[in-house]
Amino acid sequence: MLIKTILVRKATNKDDILDATEALKRQFKSQPREVEIAKVIELTYEDFKEFKSDLLRDRLFIQEHTDLCKWTEELITALLVKAEGSKDEDGIIVETEGANYARYTGIPITEEVKE
Repeated sequence: MLIKTILVRKATNKDDILDATEALKRQFKSQPREVEIAKVIELTYEDFKEFKSDLLRDRLFIQEHTDLCKWTEELITALLVKAEGSKDEDGIIVETEGANYARYTGIPITEEVKE
């Protein structure tokens, strides 16, 4: 699955992602990039709520899948973390750059979600 997003480095929570994305668009004219989703990780609602409020904490579910995340000039491969049963666009895209936490994060751009 390909999803477009603007990735933000070391956002602390979901609001940080939103604010930084808008700043990147405004200040640097950043454009969304396609990201290949290597794995969708579904958390309970409570676990997802906690995750999106503290993105820089090491997580076992991220550590178990860091090998799936890659960033090259041609393609970014990442994880999509979301609450069980929620839509993909309600999740958070995570590229770890080898870390056990969400080093780069992005919000899926709804009109850009493609199978």
